[in-house]
Amino acid sequence: MEAGKPSEAARLYAKAAALSPSPRRESLELETAAALLTAGDAKAAQQVLDRLRERLRDPLLRARHRLLEAEVSLARRDPEQALVRLAGLRPEALPEDLRRRYLRLRVAALELSGQRLEAARARAELDPLLTDPQARLANQRDLLDDLTALGEERLRALAAQASPPMDGWFQLALLLRTVPDPLRLQARIRQWRAAHADHPALPALIDTLVPPEVTRAIPSIHQIALLLPLQGPLQRAGEAIRDGFLAAYYEMPLGDQAPKVVIYDTAAGEPIEALYARAVADGADRVIGPLSKQRLARLVERIRPQRPVLALNYLEKDRAFPRHYFFFGLSPRNEAEQVARRAWQDGHDRAVMIVPQSRWGERMASYFDAAWSAVGGELASAAEYPPRKSDFSKPIRRMLNLDQSEKRRRQLQRLLKVRLRFEPRRRQDVDFVFMAAFPRQARLIAPQLRFHHAADLPVYATSHAYAGKRDPRADRDMNGVVLGDIPWLLEDPSQFPHLQAARELWPQRMDPHARLFALGADAYNLLFYLDWFRANPEARLRGATGVISMDDRHQMQRRLSWARFVRGVPRLLPPLVEERLP
Repeated sequence: MEAGKPSEAARLYAKAAALSPSPRRESLELETAAALLTAGDAKAAQQVLDRLRERLRDPLLRARHRLLEAEVSLARRDPEQALVRLAGLRPEALPEDLRRRYLRLRVAALELSGQRLEAARARAELDPLLTDPQARLANQRDLLDDLTALGEERLRALAAQASPPMDGWFQLALLLRTVPDPLRLQARIRQWRAAHADHPALPALIDTLVPPEVTRAIPSIHQIALLLPLQGPLQRAGEAIRDGFLAAYYEMPLGDQAPKVVIYDTAAGEPIEALYARAVADGADRVIGPLSKQRLARLVERIRPQRPVLALNYLEKDRAFPRHYFFFGLSPRNEAEQVARRAWQDGHDRAVMIVPQSRWGERMASYFDAAWSAVGGELASAAEYPPRKSDFSKPIRRMLNLDQSEKRRRQLQRLLKVRLRFEPRRRQDVDFVFMAAFPRQARLIAPQLRFHHAADLPVYATSHAYAGKRDPRADRDMNGVVLGDIPWLLEDPSQFPHLQAARELWPQRMDPHARLFALGADAYNLLFYLDWFRANPEARLRGATGVISMDDRHQMQRRLSWARFVRGVPRLLPPLVEERLP
């Protein structure tokens, strides 16, 4: 096991068990099942546990058996069954190590089944049992993560009714949901700490919420350069990002410490490296942009900056970049990866995919195929549809093997020489559809899938399928479609008051580019956290575009919110949970 060879360990455990008397034999058989689980063979592990069930007399062995069965259920992505198996245990009667394991498994099952409040309570119960400071910090951070997923109104109600220490956790999560800028959040958390002096939240946790680097960064930022296209084909996108940036800028109460903002038009003809040099010569100590991938590639190739540059796009994932480059954008690759993880988390194994006949469609197909394979899924077939048309019957029939069903009917009819009553039968070896589409196509594809005998197949999509505003009439045929999108568009918009106010003032200007508007707002807030992200790999920041983290190549990753269409309206789903099995 220590050498990383669990399959070999399972063989040796089984051999040792066969040579041992009871109860040592049963204990070694449990170790066999645990090793098989570690090796990824949940089926074999369950077979061992099935053979053991009736032979266990010792209460601790029975408890270990039930915990392993719960872990098998989690490995099979069946959190409800895991909770049923755990329900037979009395955690207060378990020794500390098994109680700790019980709570960790319960947390994982509750999170995967979307029961974030109960998961947070289980984490609070687990907290004093953790002796490793890093494990305890991670548990507390995830506890807050579970609570912030509940929403402002529910948190207020829970905080009013709870007793210590949960009341403090609810109030802290409420601050993270409702205070958007780092300065005010820092002051409010200081007040929270004074009011909850005996709360178990670790000082290190508080530092991850609003780190000291933020207050040090504010006086050091005197001027920000915005490099955006304000004419040409990307003009609307550039203007939306600019407007979102300025909305966040005016919302943050910096007073005399507020940095000066200078905007440069990247589409005016000046080479990007010359524009960057001019911005720095004008006094910029932070740069946001460019937006165009081509201009960004040229800038990275020619400039090694001495001051942070927050680019608004991404380059190749496997490439190393100079230290002061950071990358933030609305990445289709990131969205396709999250759709794959979501479908896998929801228990699906085998997919079909429908994408448009376009370069964008090719990229989305490639992104999803790679991500789906990475989590362990299989792609049974893929179809391309002509995006300008409205009838997608041919690619859908091909994808669902309905053409093969029709072909079998014709062959049988020729053989029997009689006319057969016939209903086409779609392929039965798949359990969901990945759809890459924009709103017009998505609203046509979803009902055509149902028409072609796939009403029982869940459909998953990226944010591109949603127009970004609630329109039950236009989206009535999207019922059942699951998609990931930015929190501002799916969750309670009142938690982003500066963005919502601008949208209500200028709906025609905001609605077509709402995600880019949110990107601009988050880009401004990110400027104050760049050093913190660089120093803390586990750092996360809740933004309008998602829960933001940074990978080791300084590329910002966004964790999306999730919804399913019901009566033409996206209804919020539990967040995607990164599996944290013990």
